[in-house]
Amino acid sequence: MTFSSKANYLWVLIAPLIAFSQMGCATGTNSISPSTPEFLRAAELQRTLLDNSLYRHGRLLFRVWEYASRHSEDGSITARIWWSDGHDDAAGTWEVTPDDLYCRTWSNNWGNGKRGCFRVHREAATLVFDHVSGSRGDADRYTYLLLPGNPHNL
Repeated sequence: MTFSSKANYLWVLIAPLIAFSQMGCATGTNSISPSTPEFLRAAELQRTLLDNSLYRHGRLLFRVWEYASRHSEDGSITARIWWSDGHDDAAGTWEVTPDDLYCRTWSNNWGNGKRGCFRVHREAATLVFDHVSGSRGDADRYTYLLLPGNPHNL
């Protein structure tokens, strides 16, 4: 193949990618926009969390951790975060407000012991909590797996 035919061959491969990347750019914005999540309403959020557990895990530097919490009907919440060489337990209160916010207050130093409120939506088998007001904890967004009952004996 000569240089000219190689250049043409590359152009045939690259041109569709360039064209696709320019779609919707006539106005300077992409015409494909992510859908706005449908946040859970108060009654559904209450039913979803009541007597069920939230679970997530992650990595902080070289430490792998796991977190689980349980929401009880009396408005109490119990939680545990654990890692290979220890754990930390917490308790607090939770509620769902009339304006569809999930709010929680920890009785220890989690979230500086201050109330934090979140909007909640579903993504497949998970619940996503987006910070709205008050103490956010250590992130603006949390993604949890919803587990039936109390599998971690909290």
